[in-house]
Amino acid sequence: MIHAGKVLASTAIDLIENPAILEKAKQEHMKITKHYGGYFCPVPKGAVPVVPGEKM
Repeated sequence: MIHAGKVLASTAIDLIENPAILEKAKQEHMKITKHYGGYFCPVPKGAVPVVPGEKM
């Protein structure tokens, strides 16, 4: 877990220090999502989390 945290932190630092990387990633994401018809959220509208032990 410590290694994963270090990787995430290092990535965040890279993105902060070089905004061009983030912009390129955003453009790539938009290109891919447009190809598949945009973003589709699989969670139904109005869905609420279920907390174990609580009555609904």
